[in-house]
Amino acid sequence: TQDDRVSVRLMDLDGWWLAIHDGQPAMGSIPTLKWIRGSRVLDRHLLPLGEDFSGDAVQAALAVYDGFTLIPLPPLDERFETVPLGVWRLP
Repeated sequence: TQDDRVSVRLMDLDGWWLAIHDGQPAMGSIPTLKWIRGSRVLDRHLLPLGEDFSGDAVQAALAVYDGFTLIPLPPLDERFETVPLGVWRLP
């Protein structure tokens, strides 16, 4: 009954936002209200960094929110506002 959106965010190691990409999963081809339990949905997010970024690592996070009300869905772990995806080292 909900149409959820996904937000993927990149931040530097000090927590400053570098890039964000929001959208309906699977580029809108399969709205979440039509998902079937147990199915897999590939959802790619391109997050370009500015050319002035000089760090060697970023931290990533994931958030999901209701597409109609824009209210965030709470992660299953109450310690987090968003789901941490870890620190990614850059070449």
